[in-house]
This record gives sequence, C-alpha cells and structure tokens, in this order.
Amino acid sequence: MQLDIGDLATYRPGPRSTEGLHLTRRSAARLAHEKRQAKALFSVPAVIRRLGVPDSVVREALRSDDELARVTGTPRFVHRAMRLNLIDLALEHPALLKRLGLDPALLNELPRLTRPVLADRLSLGFRLPKPQRGELRLRDVRVQKDGIRVRIEGSGLAVGR
Repeated sequence: MQLDIGDLATYRPGPRSTEGLHLTRRSAARLAHEKRQAKALFSVPAVIRRLGVPDSVVREALRSDDELARVTGTPRFVHRAMRLNLIDLALEHPALLKRLGLDPALLNELPRLTRPVLADRLSLGFRLPKPQRGELRLRDVRVQKDGIRVRIEGSGLAVGR
C-alpha cells in the first residue's frame, strides 16, 4: 500500500526501512542536479552517513561545484537518495525538508495514514466489457502480494467466432 505525492515522493506506512516517505526516482534525479538542494543535503552529517559518501568527498563537493556535480551525477547517488526515509531525516533536521521542497506540515499528517486508513480512503474501480451475448460476473476479488486476483464467471457467452 503506498500513497504517491505527485512525482515528488512516495509514502508507505509501516516500520520497515522500505516504508516511510521516500523520494521518487524523478525527484532524486532532480535533487542531483539542484546545487542548492544537494549542498543542503551534504551539509547534514547524518544524511551523508546514510548516503554512504565519505567525508573527504563531501568536503570537496561543498567547495567545488564540479565535484558536487560529479558526486551527485552518478546513478548510485540517485539510488541512495531514493532510499532515504525523509520522515526520519526531517525529525532530526526539520529545516532540511523545506530546503528539499517538501512542506513540513506533511510530516504531521503522514504518520496518521496507517494501512487501514489508506485502504479505507482508496477505491478500486474497473468496468467489465459488455459481452454481445450472455452474462459476465466478478467473483472472489482478492488483493495479494503479486497483484489483484479476480475470478470471472460467465454464462451464455459466445466463444470464438
């Protein structure tokens, strides 16, 4: 269960490291090209540790725009930036979230969105094709790890030509 916040971030409720508020690939790539945001991220030692960037590289990147572009321009940086849980990050450094372009008020609301709350607010809608003859019915709709499973029953349907 996840909630997409535009193309900026994705929120998945729960305690695991894959859950929480994470940048999308597109916003992580944008972050890599925004010098001001990248420097804001690099100025927080806790973030740098989570990104796995050595201190010496960070110091050089903060001094040189060319070095900053080199470090943030790698696919590895984008991948690591997407793995940062922004809720944890913002709790430790509230001003950083605003610098990254996220409204700090978001932090107050997201933890309230548990899986059951999200499930109650979301709906699934689709329409079965109308057969030329006969009836078509849905039976046993289930959400599973690998997708949504639906059993379809029909009667009096024309099969083939």
